[in-house]
Amino acid sequence: MSNGENRLHDVAEFRKRLGRAVKDLPRPERDRLLEQINTHLEEAISSTSTAAEVRAVLDALGSPAAIAAAARTTASASAGDPYHGGDRLQLAWVLVGILVVIATSFTTSWVLGLAFQAAFLVVAVVLTAVGRPREAAPMYLIGACGLHSIIFLIGVGLGPNLLLHWQTLVIYIPFLAGLVIGVLWLWRLRKARLEVVPA
Repeated sequence: MSNGENRLHDVAEFRKRLGRAVKDLPRPERDRLLEQINTHLEEAISSTSTAAEVRAVLDALGSPAAIAAAARTTASASAGDPYHGGDRLQLAWVLVGILVVIATSFTTSWVLGLAFQAAFLVVAVVLTAVGRPREAAPMYLIGACGLHSIIFLIGVGLGPNLLLHWQTLVIYIPFLAGLVIGVLWLWRLRKARLEVVPA
């Protein structure tokens, strides 16, 4: 491999690892960080730079894992942990889910009620995709489906009565599943935030 190929390979590998390391950051922060790093690399590395000079520039930046960790710390300190959306925002989305269930329960059509709930879930998924807040969708699922599940369990009770109301159970299976999905989704988001890509 020639000197030029080594240089290009090192930079491409650094960018790839950095992209993996910051994938859990909210999209605006992630894009801003990657743009800053790319601009720095373009300014610091020229077509005549040797492999050793390129390596020195990359070493000065630090490992992708270290850059990502610093970005998370900076974001949390400057904006009250925007990645999580804050405990109050998480609680707010649980309450939104509960309020939507309560509000739609007064509609004359259960189809219309489910349509409203689905619309709110779509909004939560979109917000989760752009990281504002990152955990909007799973927290909405926990709030909305959790309330449905509680209503069901209170209505039929536990034990033998649960099996006697199998028709009602079938109707509520999606809500029970939604609660489980919300919890697992939230767990995966938390786990992804804590994972650090090895240098």
